Amino acid sequence: MPNFLDTTPRIFFSFIILFFSYPAFSRNLTELIEGLLNTDTSIKNAESAVTEARNDIKTAWAAYLPEFDVKFIRGSER
Repeated sequence: MPNFLDTTPRIFFSFIILFFSYPAFSRNLTELIEGLLNTDTSIKNAESAVTEARNDIKTAWAAYLPEFDVKFIRGSER
């Protein structure tokens, strides 16, 4: 016959698992990734760093290339 002290922890942990477990459900992977893209701060920081780098590239090209300006001076004398 099993001892009471041997079966008590098993029963106790069985009740804990039974009462404190919640039903599992699945979610679509694309929904999870979209939610992560909208809420994760490291991703937002990386996006702003990429935008800043693109602006730096535009500034570097503007400093490297010559300016092209066309002016039409028009006048008439009588």
